[in-house]
Amino acid sequence: MPLGLDARFHAAPLDRAELARRFGIERPFVLCVGTLEVRKNLIGALRAFAALGSNEHQLVVAGGAGWM
Repeated sequence: MPLGLDARFHAAPLDRAELARRFGIERPFVLCVGTLEVRKNLIGALRAFAALGSNEHQLVVAGGAGWM
């Protein structure tokens, strides 16, 4: 194991087009990442994105389920 990292722990190559299709990303995007719970202020992120008034970008929200 060179540098103490076994090959099975390396990330698989990404097919960006496949990821875009899988997650419905159709144009340039703004990414919001965090657990999906109230304390992460997703409403604030939605309001900020809406204030941009851009039809050229889409909002992509990514995160696991939170405690509530």
